[in-house]
Amino acid sequence: MRVEVQSVVFSYTRRRPAEHGAGAGRSGEPGVRGGGFRGRQDSLAAQRTYQNGTNGLVLKGVSLTARSGRLLGIIGPNGSGKSTLLKVIGGVLTPLSGQVLYDGQDIFRLRPRETAKLVAAVSASEQPVFPFTVEQTVLMGRSPYAPLFGDSPADLAIARECMQRTRVCHLARRKVTGLSSGELQRVLIARALAQRPKVLLLDEPTAHLDVNFQQEVMELATDLAHEAGLTVIAVLHDLNLAGKYCDDLVILVDGQVAAAGPPNDVLTEENLLAVYGVRAIVGRRPDVDRPAIFVVSGASRDATGGQIPEGYDGIGEGSDCDAQ
Repeated sequence: MRVEVQSVVFSYTRRRPAEHGAGAGRSGEPGVRGGGFRGRQDSLAAQRTYQNGTNGLVLKGVSLTARSGRLLGIIGPNGSGKSTLLKVIGGVLTPLSGQVLYDGQDIFRLRPRETAKLVAAVSASEQPVFPFTVEQTVLMGRSPYAPLFGDSPADLAIARECMQRTRVCHLARRKVTGLSSGELQRVLIARALAQRPKVLLLDEPTAHLDVNFQQEVMELATDLAHEAGLTVIAVLHDLNLAGKYCDDLVILVDGQVAAAGPPNDVLTEENLLAVYGVRAIVGRRPDVDRPAIFVVSGASRDATGGQIPEGYDGIGEGSDCDAQ
């Protein structure tokens, strides 16, 4: 499945024009559709037009392409629009114009139950409040399919299969409020997989995890892409994890794509200086031909102002992500 995002524009302070269809948020909140970070499917395309200047715009004409069986990482400085972009792709936030398509279907015209069968999302900021068991939590992922009352034997079988895949079966009777950060993250991924999605969105999946759990979560994300054939899109801050595990990378700066392509092409010393304002040595990992980044020192932010340098056109042609 191809996931295409074309010229996405988004603002938290401006509404999408009414003639473009659904999208006004509830309770007067602009651009928010429904509640929570939900999801969608197969060929997924986001098409937007950049209009009426840049004031208040968080995303400014973002374009990228992801494919099934591959892990796409979205990286960039704080405040560059990474999580916002993920929420737009998931249909939670409505852009100012255009449409988000999954195999030609506009996700904003689908019912929530239909869209939840197409894409699932996991946020690192989710913290459980109620003491449900792990099994009960994973079963919540079956809600788009479940009858009004009770869980079917088939739902239970799918939930346990997802728990086995994420290696949390031994936690089935534990309360989610008593889990470690790493255990909880795997449970939330199991819940997302119970939706049987075609697209999996991960927002900072390694945040607050120790080194071992970081490796486990990224290996799981890679397996879900390469073995299960999902299109996996992850927002990441750790550049070494992104370089090791992602098949393709997109760098966002100030709501725009600064570079896109394979990790060896994107994570260069020149790009790191231009985008992050740091001087780094980029070598090669001993276990795989992927970049290894060693930050030497920070450079003055005045050199770039945290903006895309004038004339900077990113990686250019040949990218699997076809970012523009």
